[in-house]
Amino acid sequence: MIQMLHVHKTYSNGQKALIDVSLKLDKGEFVYIIGPCGAGKTSILKLIYCAQRPTKGMVLFGDKNVARIRKSRIPYLRRNIGIVFQDFKLIKTRTVFENVALALEVIGATITDIQKKVWKTLSFVGLYNKSNEYPIRLSGGEQQRVAIARAMVNNPLILLADEPTGNLDPEMTVDIIDLLDKINIRGTTVLVATHNPDLAKNKRKVFTLEKGRITNG
Repeated sequence: MIQMLHVHKTYSNGQKALIDVSLKLDKGEFVYIIGPCGAGKTSILKLIYCAQRPTKGMVLFGDKNVARIRKSRIPYLRRNIGIVFQDFKLIKTRTVFENVALALEVIGATITDIQKKVWKTLSFVGLYNKSNEYPIRLSGGEQQRVAIARAMVNNPLILLADEPTGNLDPEMTVDIIDLLDKINIRGTTVLVATHNPDLAKNKRKVFTLEKGRITNG
């Protein structure tokens, strides 16, 4: 589904974020990228959803080399990708329902479709009764569930999660990982980048990243 082939990423200041990275994610897998802060985890995710371009190498989404995709096609590619961030990135002035609905509004979904999909997704993540609340009134775990609902409401092929439990306590961390497992069981490919190796216990595929290089996998 996704492949990186001998990918290098060097920033304008000369920093080498990724060095000869090759990895593969098959459809339906749950994959972890483990590494300390600054190892290059976020750079890998940004290359997949085209927030950045590689300096060298290929990034394949299916049979398309997204490293060379035209800018005008990037929004269409991203309809197949859900993204979850450590800091949630919720809009404080919008309710839970409105935050999730935004992902459908930007692609021109009908009001009927938005209503149906948002309610279904909020039910799935356990926030059906919080639809009219604002993010400030939610716990950290609940805010991350809203962010996951927003990422999943359009049924993407893959979910990318960048340190999704970084701001959560241990109990909430377990809840979020359990939710990601449920999403994966439904058929969505899940890629989680984290500095916490304990999250990846008992997972079949784990890539370890150190100073921009894959050291296993």
